[in-house]
Amino acid sequence: MGIKWAAIIASALAIAVLAMLIVGSRSVGVSDYNFHFQELDHVDSGIQAYNTLTDQLASAQRDGRSVGDDTSFAKLALQDFDQKLRVGQVSDTQEVTTLRNTLIVEIKSILQKTELIEQQQDLIGTLLSDIKSSGPQEVQRLKAANLENESQLLFQLIVQTIALSTSRTSERLDTAGTLLDRAQRSETLTQGPSVDTIRSIRQIVDTQVKLDSDWSELSRSNLVSVANDLRRNFNAAHTKRITTAENAQILLSVFSLLLIASLGYMVYRLQSSYREINQVNQELNVANDDLERRVEERTRELNDAFGDLKESQVQLVQAEKMASLGQLVAGISHEINTPLLYLQSNQTVIQEALDEFREFVQECHNKLNPKAAPTEDLTDLRKRYVRGLKELKVTLIESEIQEELDEVSALSKDNMQGLEELTHMAQGLKDFSRLDRAPIATFNVNDGIERTLLIAKNMLKGRINVIKKMQEVPLVTCAPSQINQVFLNLITNAAQSIESTGDITISTSFDNELVQVSIEDTGSGISSENLSKIRDPFFTTKEVGAGTGLGLSICEEILSAHNGRLEIKSTEGKGSTFTVLLPQNQTQAPTADIVSDGSELTSTQHDVPPQRITAAS
Repeated sequence: MGIKWAAIIASALAIAVLAMLIVGSRSVGVSDYNFHFQELDHVDSGIQAYNTLTDQLASAQRDGRSVGDDTSFAKLALQDFDQKLRVGQVSDTQEVTTLRNTLIVEIKSILQKTELIEQQQDLIGTLLSDIKSSGPQEVQRLKAANLENESQLLFQLIVQTIALSTSRTSERLDTAGTLLDRAQRSETLTQGPSVDTIRSIRQIVDTQVKLDSDWSELSRSNLVSVANDLRRNFNAAHTKRITTAENAQILLSVFSLLLIASLGYMVYRLQSSYREINQVNQELNVANDDLERRVEERTRELNDAFGDLKESQVQLVQAEKMASLGQLVAGISHEINTPLLYLQSNQTVIQEALDEFREFVQECHNKLNPKAAPTEDLTDLRKRYVRGLKELKVTLIESEIQEELDEVSALSKDNMQGLEELTHMAQGLKDFSRLDRAPIATFNVNDGIERTLLIAKNMLKGRINVIKKMQEVPLVTCAPSQINQVFLNLITNAAQSIESTGDITISTSFDNELVQVSIEDTGSGISSENLSKIRDPFFTTKEVGAGTGLGLSICEEILSAHNGRLEIKSTEGKGSTFTVLLPQNQTQAPTADIVSDGSELTSTQHDVPPQRITAAS
């Protein structure tokens, strides 16, 4: 079996490796190359769009003019690059995904900075155009007004502003700022017609500072370096795909050769195995014939042994039944013997009292003889009656006749109670065994429990308290004597599990078409190890000779024949609960003699000191 599974696993692995190599050896097609070049073209287009955008912005600055629509195509190209970057591929590595996200962020930042720079450059271009047109006129007007210093300052400021707008340097910016401060301190320039020119120059200088800052941030963008990294990753991934396909093709060729060699070896081994199998089959045929002969002989021996075992089992069960019957008869005999002895003792006392009563009656007759003597007259007769009555009164007091009468009356009552108990026990035995009834009958389980408790009275008396919680339940169609035997076995087991004193609670109920009888004890309980074995025939935890372990097995057979069942719950050290479940109606009663009255009690009886039954007991 191990070699077979090893061969199956090896074959599965070989097929899996072959499939992987076939899939991996597929050549890189034209579509893969086209897709790769498209990815590279997108990256190049993005880099070119960025360079074009910066060149156009720089050109507008050098010319000192507005940007206008010069950058519209470059921005559209960058936006298109952004959209293509957002369409990631399943084959992208983590590094490629990171580079795509970085480029998307960079493009967004570049477009935002471009908008700011275009707004600032457009403002500078507009203001510079106004200064170029109105500035010379303001200078001429100042000269005509003989304001040579002011005209010279305004001229220098205009020239410096135009130079600053076309070619910015820090020196020119400082120079323009110094000239602008001087012009703003001049009342002529700040209050006359030149104030608009000064204000425009100030706005150009301030905007130029912001423009320098934004342009510096735009020029520091790492879009080109990140795009080049993305290009290198695309090239590396494409090269890896090509290399993997080539390596897989080489491995597929080698693996195919190995498979062909393995198949050849397997064919050779199969031929050898076929010859060996034919030889083994011949040997097996010979061995099979010999084995069949031996099996037939062994089957005959086993049948004979099974017959002997079955006969021994029947004898053992019958012996157990007889031993248990002897124990039951011994207990019942003790229960019957006690009131009989008491009746005999009471009858002796009554007989002695009757003898005394007879003597007293004879004495009364002698003393109160109505016949007079021939010489006796009426007066003497009267005197003799009076004297005799007085003597009888004394005798009555001295002989304690009244006390004897009371004792005889009390003993008679006790005798009647004893006779009633014997009659009750005899009737209970008759009801328990159902000797005078049909084997199948309607049966009240509550009455059966009462009769069973009467039979087991000697076992329970003096040390076990029986608690009855019996509800009204419907009659059950069954074999009453067999069900009584189940109750007796379970009550006996419960009593024997209680070492000294304890309680046995018997409950009855009816639920879901089942009559339930629960017998719960406070005994030693059953260990979890033995709980699964106690239903097995001949299993017992008692000492050798104390029981055969057939009690619960017989109960199981009886209940199974009645379509019922026995449920057992037990906690070691706390007690056990045996629940009998019987269906209300039986279509047929068991036909086999499963158990006779007084069968398996599963252990020896506990000896209880005999107690005299009296009216007060």
